[in-house]
Amino acid sequence: MSQEIIQLVDSAVVERRTNQSVLGRYSDLNPSRVSRGMTGELPFTAEESHAIEQTIAVMRQLQSAMPHNLPIDWSQFGRIKPLVDATRKQLQDKTDPTIPRYCVVKLGGSFFQRINAGQILTRPDQVSCAAFEDPALADEVVRELLKLGRRADVQIVPLNRRRSETVQTLSQVGFVSSEAQDAGL
Repeated sequence: MSQEIIQLVDSAVVERRTNQSVLGRYSDLNPSRVSRGMTGELPFTAEESHAIEQTIAVMRQLQSAMPHNLPIDWSQFGRIKPLVDATRKQLQDKTDPTIPRYCVVKLGGSFFQRINAGQILTRPDQVSCAAFEDPALADEVVRELLKLGRRADVQIVPLNRRRSETVQTLSQVGFVSSEAQDAGL
């Protein structure tokens, strides 16, 4: 992964006629951090790599929108950074939309988080517990908890949340699928 991001940065620097330091600033990374990541002294974390990849995609999108493909002067950081940030937010909203509501599973006075080694873990609030976009999946969790002798209910929370922050499968919260149980896994 680290070598791939280094190659991506190198090609973006040439393609965008800029330098590592400027690219790092647009990615909200300190220039010295980018330098250490590029030399391999301190490899980029997954979050940093994602920020760099996303920034390069945004830079490409902004450049392609320029009439006659006129080059953008990326050194004009103060002027261009707000455009990069706005475009990054649009890209994030497109790839990871915000959903207007989600479901949680209430267990007594707390909220279901996950199953870990047969133990039911809970959280005290609706924001830090497991969130389900699909009410049917939350209902499945209620049925699974009932099998474990715990009564639970589904509640709808009318708050915004990113889709990537929601549970999409039972295995994400520690339940083993019936096929895996049958196979002895």
